Amino acid sequence: INFALMVSKEFPIASKPGEYLAFLVYLIPTLEGTGYFYYAVDAYSGFAIQLGMDKNDDPVTILKNIYLLTENPDFLQHKNKEFTLILDEYEDLLERIGTIINGVNGRILIDKSYHQYIIAPVLKSLGDFLEKGLNKKVD
Repeated sequence: INFALMVSKEFPIASKPGEYLAFLVYLIPTLEGTGYFYYAVDAYSGFAIQLGMDKNDDPVTILKNIYLLTENPDFLQHKNKEFTLILDEYEDLLERIGTIINGVNGRILIDKSYHQYIIAPVLKSLGDFLEKGLNKKVD
């Protein structure tokens, strides 16, 4: 498995799209329970690739959504280029995640601070969007 564990305040600077992608699970409460929305956020552009949504975040679902990243048309624009998947957890799944992304020139970096740095604008945008939707008048 090609991975690193990093804790720092000095983050790698993405120099091109698709170089660093943060895997994000966004939870939304629904009447049927929690909804889990899966994204990969590009550190270079801030673009969020929606991978899927599900009713859980068990290991099989996490792995499925990482696999879906490797098949996503937005990801495939950068295929044959090395990339690093930034995670904030899932140490217990490293070997299985590595099996999925090694075939597409992927590496894993576990760094909670860097992950938070990449996803923060997307979280704000999603929060603003949901708040705006909740405050809309229904005619």
